[in-house]
Amino acid sequence: MSEVAVVDIASLFGDEPDPATDNAIAGQFATEAAIVVSGFPGSKTLEERVAYLRSFFATPDSVRRRLATRRHEPRNPNLYRGYNPPPVKPHWSYNETFDIGPEPPLPAPDLPSRAAFTEENVWPSDAEMPGWRDAALSYVRDCKAIAAAVIRSAARGLGVNPTQFDVICESENSTLRLLHYPVMPEGFELLNTDGSAKAHLVDGRPTITREHVDTGGLTILWQDDQGGLQMKGRDDVWRDVPTGDGLLSIHCGDLLSTIGGPALASTPHRVLGTSGERFSIGYFIEPEFMSHVMPPNGAEAKTYGQHLTDAFPTRFLPPGSVAAAG
Repeated sequence: MSEVAVVDIASLFGDEPDPATDNAIAGQFATEAAIVVSGFPGSKTLEERVAYLRSFFATPDSVRRRLATRRHEPRNPNLYRGYNPPPVKPHWSYNETFDIGPEPPLPAPDLPSRAAFTEENVWPSDAEMPGWRDAALSYVRDCKAIAAAVIRSAARGLGVNPTQFDVICESENSTLRLLHYPVMPEGFELLNTDGSAKAHLVDGRPTITREHVDTGGLTILWQDDQGGLQMKGRDDVWRDVPTGDGLLSIHCGDLLSTIGGPALASTPHRVLGTSGERFSIGYFIEPEFMSHVMPPNGAEAKTYGQHLTDAFPTRFLPPGSVAAAG
């Protein structure tokens, strides 16, 4: 299988835009729907930084459970940010995650989901993981700079006014998601969106995250050397995302096409399993919750908070609520 191409983006952090880099990035999004980047600030120390971030999953279960969302630990106050253990029943993926949002929290519109959007992050203590909070927030800042540089570069390459993307590039809203894919238990079923059981094998490899697109602006992903991440290009061809020191993959969320057109349409992607456990880290840059956006196929603009609530009606409400139960 072919691989998503690697683009050196060092020139994006120089004094002047480089048309060759802009054209390469725009061309990648227009054809392969994703890029893999190298040469960004901090690329030489990337592996060391993510090693400490992902070590959260090696902490005692008592530490992780103290930070679990209320859906998994009813006594905990956090609805959205924090730890989610692996599913025990059939599910669309098999992993455990830890989510970090804006710090400090941002305002949100008056919606039933507002409490989740505006809640504080939860963190392991410095005694449990010295400096881990600062390391995570530093990683967020660096990803934001990379995302904004790549979005504006793609806009220039496509001949689109980069300022049209300010609602995303200048936003303080993002999610950092740490993911650990343990070896899937024998007999565990992955589900399609309609709830039916999903075939486990693609070209002889188990599917551990089904095909999907992301909500929001741009996604930056790091994956370990197990690999497994695949992107579907505009030609409907699946391509492996290469691994290696100092590499990050970048793909489009569902809001970019409403600004930049078909070349920035959301990128279908999936994860195929390997022989062992797998780690990845996703950074999702999003509009602020109060910002108005035009959703894909939407008839009118709405706040991003409303867009998220509509897209994931059960994710942001307390377990047991009418909407969550539905």
